[in-house]
Amino acid sequence: MLVSQKVAFWQSVQRLTLGLVLVWLMANLAGPWLARDLNRVVLFGTAVRFWVLAQMGVLFYLAIIGVYLWQIERLEARYGEEQLEDPLEPPPQ
Repeated sequence: MLVSQKVAFWQSVQRLTLGLVLVWLMANLAGPWLARDLNRVVLFGTAVRFWVLAQMGVLFYLAIIGVYLWQIERLEARYGEEQLEDPLEPPPQ
C-alpha cells in the first residue's frame, strides 16, 4: 500500500469514528429529552422512560458497533489494507 493510500485510509477511519461518536453523543443527549413524556407511565414501580432508554440504549450501541465494523471492512477492501495476522494462530508449517 502506498503512503498516500495509507493516509487516505486513516483519514477515512478518523472521519468514520468522529461521525459515529457524534451520533453516539446526540443519542445520549436527545434520547432522555425525547422520552421525557414517558415519565407519566409507570411499569413495575419505575417510569417507562427508564425501561425504554435502558433497553434501546444497548441496542443502539450495538448498532453503532455493527455500522463501524461494516464500514471498516468496506474501507479495508477499498484501500487494500492487509489483514493483521492472528497472534494466537500457529505459523504455517
